[in-house]
Amino acid sequence: MSSWKHVVKPYDSADMSATVPTIFQRLKIGTTYGHYLLHGITAGLCFVGSPVFTALTAELWSDDGDSPGKLIATSTTSWSKAQCLTLDHAVKFIGFAFNKVPLRAGLNYCIALRASVYTGSDTSYIAWRFSYPDPQYQTGLTLQAVKGLSHPFDVVLIGSPK
Repeated sequence: MSSWKHVVKPYDSADMSATVPTIFQRLKIGTTYGHYLLHGITAGLCFVGSPVFTALTAELWSDDGDSPGKLIATSTTSWSKAQCLTLDHAVKFIGFAFNKVPLRAGLNYCIALRASVYTGSDTSYIAWRFSYPDPQYQTGLTLQAVKGLSHPFDVVLIGSPK
């Protein structure tokens, strides 16, 4: 959307209104601790300019071969524009609560974000931050800036073993 380079994935208006999310973070629930109850997530977001939106939520989707399949749950919390930013341009780590959604060990899922009444432009948009640089992913990733766009999105699961 903009001509300058940054380590975020901007949302355009169509990305936020698509029936099936076009921007998402795929994740796999490890088998070390067994099944998992998802209580919430925290996502690192950037707000460039002053994008128009009314409610920002998170969604959990089943995985259908590297893309979202079926919607499993929507966050019980949503964030208004006024709650996300008070000035143009902001970086925020925003928490979204879920109603203890059971996740099965060894399965893949997709996390997506949705903003209602969203209008993104080249100079004003919501973007999901890539986890570059981030100590959360210290192994298996090249930490050179030119590889920043290949890192996973900044998202942390909050939950407990089931």
